[in-house]
Amino acid sequence: MALLSSLESKALRDPLTKLANRYLFADRLDLAMAESKRSSTCKALLVVDLNDFKVINDQYGHAAGDQLLRTVATRLKQSLRASDTVARLGGDEFGVLLGGATSAEVAVAVANKLTSNLNEPMTIGDRELMVTASIGVALTPTDGVTSKTLLSRADGAMYFAKQHGLDVSTVEAARSGGLDADVACPPGTAAERQLQEARSRGTQRVRPSHPKGRVARRGPVRPAGDAPPVWWCGV
Repeated sequence: MALLSSLESKALRDPLTKLANRYLFADRLDLAMAESKRSSTCKALLVVDLNDFKVINDQYGHAAGDQLLRTVATRLKQSLRASDTVARLGGDEFGVLLGGATSAEVAVAVANKLTSNLNEPMTIGDRELMVTASIGVALTPTDGVTSKTLLSRADGAMYFAKQHGLDVSTVEAARSGGLDADVACPPGTAAERQLQEARSRGTQRVRPSHPKGRVARRGPVRPAGDAPPVWWCGV
């Protein structure tokens, strides 16, 4: 029994961060979409992407990058409820599925809370770094009635936020800014590609008017204190 539990954990958890992996997240997202349709309730999906994470790897090495990802995972978990699902979708991209019925206002408030907590200095090795993230928010049924569509549009809103130097963008805010909802994100984006892969492979079933995002232009990401900037976020 212990061996089975260990194997299940390895199959459904990201080995680096111990968060749900993309296979478990795909399953939870499918369940949430089915519940939303059945009960006519609103569900919220957030796609969280760190800004310029590659520069951390290039400048400080992969060990520092891994430590940063583990710190980010911890902060995301601490900022969410037990009923929410947070997963590492791949690389420096994370997915958050809010549990229960929700609203655009609640989803944006949660997204702003996440960015606020992630913006606090992080101790990486012997340095303190400040990083930022871009978050896209999509809701069902307004922004999509299938997992693929909702994920694509949340990803598109995230890219819109990243390109415009924003912390958070809803799909509606991205549409207002000129994003075509029918081509919500560049083809083959990491989140959509990886969740499609997870769904095609299959996984054990485990049950368990929008406001615009906060408009906050990002500046240089720098070590805490008075040291000069280390790397830049935003567009």
